[in-house]
Amino acid sequence: MPEDSPQSQFEQEAHKHMWDFLFGYFFGRATGIWRIVRPLLWLFLIGVIVYGFIYAYVVFHAVSERSQDPHVHTHSTR
Repeated sequence: MPEDSPQSQFEQEAHKHMWDFLFGYFFGRATGIWRIVRPLLWLFLIGVIVYGFIYAYVVFHAVSERSQDPHVHTHSTR
């Protein structure tokens, strides 16, 4: 079949609409859930970023504590 035939144009349109529907359904747009899911995804993303900052602070704080000189000497200087 030539590329300009009506059947191939119909197949191309059907293929495009199929993917539009699948992506819409996957992201909740086709079902109307997107209005609820989108703020939850933003909240999750912000939570992950805050968690990352807290984790980095704790790790850097622990590393700086270990790199300081000990206050008690392990050997006697007598």
